Amino acid sequence: MAKVASPTITFILKNRPDRNGECPVQLLVRYNGRVERSTGIKVKPSQWSSDKQTVKRSHPRHSELNAALMSVRERISSAVARLMASGRPYTATQVVELSETPSVGLAMTVSGAYDLYVSDSSLRRSTRKAYECSKAKFMKFAGREIKLSDFDKKMLDRYVKWLYESGLCALSVNQYLRCTRAALAHACEVSGTQLDLTHLDKVLSKTPRAVKSRRQVLNEEQIKVLSDFVCQCSVPLITSRSTPYGRLAVWILDYFLCGLSPIDAALLRVSDLSITDNSLTVRGFRRKTGRPFFFSIPLTPVLRHLLSTFISTADRREGFLLPILRGGDIEKLCDLNNEGEVSLAVRKYCNGFSYHLSKAFDIVASWANCKRSFFPKSVSMYSARHSFASNFASKSDNLRALASAMGRQVSTLSTYIRELTDSDESLSEMSKVFGS
Repeated sequence: MAKVASPTITFILKNRPDRNGECPVQLLVRYNGRVERSTGIKVKPSQWSSDKQTVKRSHPRHSELNAALMSVRERISSAVARLMASGRPYTATQVVELSETPSVGLAMTVSGAYDLYVSDSSLRRSTRKAYECSKAKFMKFAGREIKLSDFDKKMLDRYVKWLYESGLCALSVNQYLRCTRAALAHACEVSGTQLDLTHLDKVLSKTPRAVKSRRQVLNEEQIKVLSDFVCQCSVPLITSRSTPYGRLAVWILDYFLCGLSPIDAALLRVSDLSITDNSLTVRGFRRKTGRPFFFSIPLTPVLRHLLSTFISTADRREGFLLPILRGGDIEKLCDLNNEGEVSLAVRKYCNGFSYHLSKAFDIVASWANCKRSFFPKSVSMYSARHSFASNFASKSDNLRALASAMGRQVSTLSTYIRELTDSDESLSEMSKVFGS
């Protein structure tokens, strides 16, 4: 075969469909010979663009697969550059063999490290989603692409501090850091990049896995003041989504419903409730696990008032108890079978939650003749769940009942409650690692 000016790197779709109708994507390198390697990617012929040599947008994982193909192309290009710098003749076989060794030394970014890890790993759908969220969080923090070599101790400390200042609980922070650790370690192994991960390991070992900052948890006295205020509000104010009163009512109701997660609260219908004179029974399915939940709780005056208020206007929400899935459009209901659309609707509703609640706290503090510092500075919708758990644990040792209501494993919840009730020690540990 005649020698060409430079190696040719091509991705081709082989005509060997499997039982699902998907064909393998092969890497073809031509330079003083011809070498063909499997990329481990399979797509249907209708989902492959032969002109652009990329996976089309019709494939549900097109971004991940294209990132994997780009990573392969970068490894080949880096190997070619090293062989050309040596000044000696080489072949396509040497190019491919060098690209497959962990000494190529790619100038990879943190974003590329995430893409590479997700594409090379057989992750469950929920785990892959966690890595995508972790990547999005880091890119929002950085605002640009960051090379692996620039991810140093100082940047890590700033990132962790930013995560906590964003109102996240320590469980979420720990999850993001574990995803970052796995992605960076895999990128270093594949590309041969030298990166010191000891400080990240130290932060992970010191981070309490599931303790909630006290500014995100309300005690019973604070909740009583908020509940008394909500009971004084009129029905239009409580059911309005664009005012602090409506968000405050949703938060209080979620707290009294055993701290349902935002996604489970969003999908709760009036038909899921059974109301008697003394108690309320709630039935439904966990969106995350698909498992059914069932619990009964005392029908307090506050809970009775809130339920009657929302039930009276449920016909405007297609029978849903809370005005979450609608977001800002009362006329448009999202497709409940589309998990991404439901998650987006809940996320849009929760994004402005801290702002509205902060305004509500100002109003309630003035109404109750107390200082604004009596309430936390910032509270998210998810903190209703943590407030319920902490207040429950302060009164009862029955973790099985609490785990059943919250949809947790008892073993996981026992660790969560133990660290939660020992918040002073946990917060002091965080201060040592991340600074005051």
